[in-house]
Amino acid sequence: MLKKGTYPGSVIVFLVIGVGLLTVPLDLVVMHCFVDPVNGDSGFFCSFVYASVNTVDRRCLWKSLNIFKGIVKDMPWTILGDFNVCLDPSKRSCGSSKFTTAMADFRDCVEEIEVDDIAMTGLRFTWNKKPGREGGLLKKLDRVLGNSSFVSSFPSSFAHFLPYMLSDHSPAVIAIP
Repeated sequence: MLKKGTYPGSVIVFLVIGVGLLTVPLDLVVMHCFVDPVNGDSGFFCSFVYASVNTVDRRCLWKSLNIFKGIVKDMPWTILGDFNVCLDPSKRSCGSSKFTTAMADFRDCVEEIEVDDIAMTGLRFTWNKKPGREGGLLKKLDRVLGNSSFVSSFPSSFAHFLPYMLSDHSPAVIAIP
């Protein structure tokens, strides 16, 4: 059960001119949309995620993504945002190298919904425990995932992770040339 105050952050979405956006309201843990270019090019599903820091609460997100996969079927789909968990211990700058239950849950979800990281540039670690200071723990918590249909439909697409600005997270931009 999600509690008030569990999600203190936010997701900010900017779209370019020439793109229609249809939201698909299903739940509180993810915003699903269909991006429809007005020029007639192929559209795609896009899910914006802001996951809880709580492992048990994140399972609601994993379930929601699995349900939405049934709606998407074989259409192009990308999922981006703050997942608040690493996929594996190597996605952190220091600290424990233990594979946690939370990581296993996330990995299981990624495998079940058949997505993977799309090509990326920019920062490798997307979260900084001490932004603007030296020596902070760095982790890859933010991702841009895509299914095989997204990757084959938009083979030149990539995610660019910008430097930390107003947040301890690196903003992500999807480029679809």
